[in-house]
Amino acid sequence: MGRAQHRRVGAYTTYTVLQPHAEALEAALIAEYHFDVIAAFWQGEISIRQVRVLKEHLPDGSAVHRAGLDGQYWTNNEALLWGLWHKLDWLDQRLVWTKRMKPKWPKFKAFPWAKSGAVIGDRGSASNEAAIRYLESIAPPKKSKGGGPHG
Repeated sequence: MGRAQHRRVGAYTTYTVLQPHAEALEAALIAEYHFDVIAAFWQGEISIRQVRVLKEHLPDGSAVHRAGLDGQYWTNNEALLWGLWHKLDWLDQRLVWTKRMKPKWPKFKAFPWAKSGAVIGDRGSASNEAAIRYLESIAPPKKSKGGGPHG
């Protein structure tokens, strides 16, 4: 849709209400309210303000929320459980500390599926040459040609 086709109503437009996940929003509205809210808006049966209000009051875990969270189902319950899990992990390391051992403090990730900073192939601050030297140092010894019992 071109910019001229979006109706401006007050401080928001149809574009700002329907984006960033328009299809997920449509699916969530139909699932929650059991009628096609977007079609009703375009047919003039409800206002854009009503669409915005219905969108803002969708329950946690709806299709529009999952679309914003990499497709993951994440509600306040899951967030609370994830926070408790992290605190238990932290407490476990505090117990290690009381035994005069060096604890490995856990780094908090906002979501369980969030990727850590380390990636396979990431050599950090090492140069290509340093990485090659390291790999050569841990490589198995090379076989020499022609010096064996059958050669």
